[in-house]
Amino acid sequence: MRKDNGFLLIEVMVAVALLAVGLVYVSRAFNNCLNTMSQVYSYTLSSHLAEEKLFEVEMDAATQAKTQTKGTFSEYPDFNFELAMDELKDLQLKEIGITVRWEHGRRKGNFEVKSYLPVTQ
Repeated sequence: MRKDNGFLLIEVMVAVALLAVGLVYVSRAFNNCLNTMSQVYSYTLSSHLAEEKLFEVEMDAATQAKTQTKGTFSEYPDFNFELAMDELKDLQLKEIGITVRWEHGRRKGNFEVKSYLPVTQ
């Protein structure tokens, strides 16, 4: 009788093939995780930029009753905004809508928020 003290070549090839397939799925999962983290970063940053723009409008006492402006953020050139403001005279409120848009590679995204401010007399 003969004792086998090693692995056959076919066993090694099967193990390497299983390892390669497993690594492909792990690398895909890692890539998807990175893409998701990038999207979350963009949404979080856009919400902070919209909040910052809303505070600027709130602090500016000389804003008109109706206005619509577009612009970019100097620190973040991939992000731009559109601000729409309308006065609701019956309710004595200003409706402010801020839309932040961005492009990250081939992906585009936007974040929109609306708020109401009291009309100062």
